[in-house]
Amino acid sequence: MGTPPVTDIEQAESVSAIPLATAKRPASTRWKATAYSLAGAVSLLVLWQLASGYSRTEFDLLPGPLQVLQRMGDYTFGNELEGIEAGFVFVNFWEPFRKTLIGFAGALAVGVPVGILMGRYRYAKNFFFDFVYLAANVPLIVYAILGLLLFGLGDTGPAFVVALLVLPVIALNVAAGVEGVDRNLL
Repeated sequence: MGTPPVTDIEQAESVSAIPLATAKRPASTRWKATAYSLAGAVSLLVLWQLASGYSRTEFDLLPGPLQVLQRMGDYTFGNELEGIEAGFVFVNFWEPFRKTLIGFAGALAVGVPVGILMGRYRYAKNFFFDFVYLAANVPLIVYAILGLLLFGLGDTGPAFVVALLVLPVIALNVAAGVEGVDRNLL
């Protein structure tokens, strides 16, 4: 009454024999999608231009797209008549970006070791778990106010806010990665 043992294993079909449902779209469909995307962008610019012409007051509240493009060029390449130096945008972009990089570097310096400990040791996971999840669930506005009160408007405040915002994400992802590694490799 027992079943006979299976000794022969049939050769499975190759993976390449299975038809894939992710075939390329026909060229006409791609062109239609591109045309719709361009039509959407052009209609947005037309609506913007129409809205910029409407003014119930003596002030122009909404400049037109060409005025905005010209002003962006002035700030990027400079305009001697307006007294705008070349590179104005890049200088003003670099300062907040530098503060963000400082905060991200701090979050990496703290988050990676915490994540490795959380992923490797159960006791460390139990110890850091509440701190990390609490930091992940605090709204950004709370961190912003806390950074402003503690450090002011210098470099440290924004870097602190970025570090607190990014730290839980780094720690949790590193912990999940370490947990997924085979224990014999560690």
